[in-house]
Amino acid sequence: MPQNYVLVNDQDARDMNLAPGAILDFEVNRQPYHLPVVLSTTIPRGMGGMPYGLPGLPFVDLPAWAILKTSSHG
Repeated sequence: MPQNYVLVNDQDARDMNLAPGAILDFEVNRQPYHLPVVLSTTIPRGMGGMPYGLPGLPFVDLPAWAILKTSSHG
């Protein structure tokens, strides 16, 4: 079964010192998320992506702003 994740532009991840699999804590519309990072060369810088409709991932009305909280390097 596919796992939940947050997709991050690879250059943004380098700028934030995030490695693949690191946990990124953020909020969207006051809903907290705690997801592993997957790197992408195709998602635009400054944007993030999440899978849609996977079990355990709350609904997000997109597009929406996210507030980055912390990161755990992995």
